[in-house]
Amino acid sequence: MNITPFPTLSPATIDAINVIGQWLVQDDFSGEVPYQADCVILAGNAVMPTIDAACKIARDQQIPLLISGGIGHSTTFLYSAIAQHPHYNTIRTTGRAEATILADIAHQFWHIPHEKIWIEDQSTNCGENARFSIALLNQAVERVHTAIVVQDPTMQRRTMATFRRITGDNPDAPRWLSYPGFVPQLGNNADSVIFVNPLQGLWPVG
Repeated sequence: MNITPFPTLSPATIDAINVIGQWLVQDDFSGEVPYQADCVILAGNAVMPTIDAACKIARDQQIPLLISGGIGHSTTFLYSAIAQHPHYNTIRTTGRAEATILADIAHQFWHIPHEKIWIEDQSTNCGENARFSIALLNQAVERVHTAIVVQDPTMQRRTMATFRRITGDNPDAPRWLSYPGFVPQLGNNADSVIFVNPLQGLWPVG
């Protein structure tokens, strides 16, 4: 897929975009995740660094990974990101729900056991990600006290607000912690806008 580079922007505009971006990500941690949680919730998206971040937490802490995502308006972006990934491109995508695709990545590449992967494959938007994930957590044998939520950084704050709104009247609701996996930052090169912290599997700037 050929993307036309986005032309350079003024330093003030770049700074403003990055300020908004830092606000959107709502990172409850500084750097790595030091807090032991009971569960990681990965809301389906097409940003590979966030997917890897969620899998890493689940693997390192040996806790369940709840993956939420059916087939929605942006699922084709995930298909494209998988097809272009140097390792994950062996995963079958077409016609499959986001959660089942990401579950394959979690198991095959991050070696998370099947029994530690909880799949919610019916949601089609951010609100359903939260509602259906919470419903699945309520079925867990052991109560989840703390959950780390990982999402596309630009949708992180919205997603967290949705989780907290749904459980706001429940005193026994989990403590929701926000972790975007990384904070995207833009800058200029000689003739276009670029990510200053490029990672494998980011959206194109164009």
